[in-house]
Amino acid sequence: MYFRTADVTCQLTFPPEDKDAADKMVMPGDNVEMVCDLVHDTPMELGSRFSLREGGKTIGTGLVSEILVRLPSPSPPPPLALPLRALASKAI
Repeated sequence: MYFRTADVTCQLTFPPEDKDAADKMVMPGDNVEMVCDLVHDTPMELGSRFSLREGGKTIGTGLVSEILVRLPSPSPPPPLALPLRALASKAI
């Protein structure tokens, strides 16, 4: 996804409310609504225009119509760590 000066990898999916999303295919000239999941947190504004490129060719253009916020997944508790001196004294 390219917008302004940013180049961010994204995953495109049909909105979850589409019942027949697995059977759909987008052809040249089609107008569709898609959900774009960016791999990096990127500042965007409603109404921003963007381009989709693959293999050096523009395969689509679009307009940001809604911003969906992805909540962070809960992280596992940190592993129990012993001080370095304790590890060294037990190993000798």
